[in-house]
Amino acid sequence: MNQGVALGGAQFERLEGAWYADGKVSFVSTSGGPSRGQVFEYDPATDRLRLVFHSPSLDVLDSPDNICVSPRGGMVLCEDGSNFEYMHGLNSDGVLLP
Repeated sequence: MNQGVALGGAQFERLEGAWYADGKVSFVSTSGGPSRGQVFEYDPATDRLRLVFHSPSLDVLDSPDNICVSPRGGMVLCEDGSNFEYMHGLNSDGVLLP
């Protein structure tokens, strides 16, 4: 694993939620990143992986695990953290809406 990361590979922790829409796969790395929560999008047609959102702190988003993608590109994330659990919207501009 360390070799792959050193060569530019992505590292994921606790991949739980995934959604396929418009030829792309969106998925959640529940424990990924410095503050437990990342959302990625993979496009198999271009073999491109994009980090859509990462939580800057546990107060913003704490361990998301389920995901739904709207036909307009927005997402709903279900949080499964250690405190209170919430549903959050994530718009297509990458803005989290608690």
